[in-house]
Amino acid sequence: MEKGKQTNKLPEGWIWTNVSELFVIIGGGTPTKNNSRYWGGNINWASVKDIKSQYLLTTEDKITTEGVESSSTKIANAGDIVLVTRISPGQVSIVKSNTAINQDLKILKLFGGMNPSFVYFLLLSQNQQFIKNASGTTVKGIKVNNLKNIVLPLPPLQEQHRIVEKIESIYSELGQADKGLQNVKQQLQIYRQAIM
Repeated sequence: MEKGKQTNKLPEGWIWTNVSELFVIIGGGTPTKNNSRYWGGNINWASVKDIKSQYLLTTEDKITTEGVESSSTKIANAGDIVLVTRISPGQVSIVKSNTAINQDLKILKLFGGMNPSFVYFLLLSQNQQFIKNASGTTVKGIKVNNLKNIVLPLPPLQEQHRIVEKIESIYSELGQADKGLQNVKQQLQIYRQAIM
C-alpha cells in the first residue's frame, strides 16, 4: 500500500510514512564455510535463528575480522534494528552490541528522532504487512522494494517514549501475573498431594 492511498486517520501530530523514509536499509552476507579462518572468531554473526526477542545480545555463530572482510556481511551497531526478510519475514530485534548479519536479514539504521524500542514494537505490530508483502514458493522472502514501501504510522518522539513506557508497564504486569499463576499452580499441586 502506498502512503497516498492510506486512508486511516491518525491522532494529531502523527504522520503516515514508510520504511524507506525512516531507515537506511543495509543487507548482509555469509563468509564461505570452506575457510575455517572466517569462523569461530569473536564477532557476532546473526542469522534468522538468532532473532528471537526484543534484544539481540549474542549469536550462535561467530566470525573473524577476516570473515567480515572477505564477504558481503555488514555490521549492525548497538541500537540498530535487525529485521528478518527471508524465511520468517517481520521478526525483529534491537542489536545490543556490534553484530554482523547474513543475507536473510536487513539492518535498519534509524534516522534521528526515533526511539529504538518504539520502532521494535511498531515493526512487531506490523508483522502481517511483512508476511503479506513476502513472495516465494518454498521460502518466503520480502524484496527490498516491497520492504521500502511498507506504510507505518509515526508519532512524535515524546509520544513514542510514552507508548514504550506503557507497553513495558503492561509487560511487567503480565510477568507478575504469570508468576502469581505459577505460584497458584504449585499450591494446587501441594493441596492435591495432601488430599491424596
